[in-house]
Amino acid sequence: MQFKEAFLLKTRDEWFDILVEVDVPPAPVYTLEETVGNHYILDRRMLLELDHPKLGTVRQVGIMPPLSEAPGRVRHLGVKPGEHTAEVLSNLGYTQDDID
Repeated sequence: MQFKEAFLLKTRDEWFDILVEVDVPPAPVYTLEETVGNHYILDRRMLLELDHPKLGTVRQVGIMPPLSEAPGRVRHLGVKPGEHTAEVLSNLGYTQDDID
């Protein structure tokens, strides 16, 4: 039996318990749904809800790792796809005709 086949015989949580019992430090891989609802993630503000001018409230990954002495903050949402393309290409030496 291959390694992958063996791991498919039990759930993630069953393997977690088995590995803990034999002193192997495991870390579960969570689904997106489990991650966004995880109290640890929420309590540490690793997932933020921010106001978007067009989309309303959106979820955004917070500053990681959050540090008590220098917590950081999200100042703005990410840019739109292609928002800075012309500027970047211009800085790389492309002419306006090339960019167009």
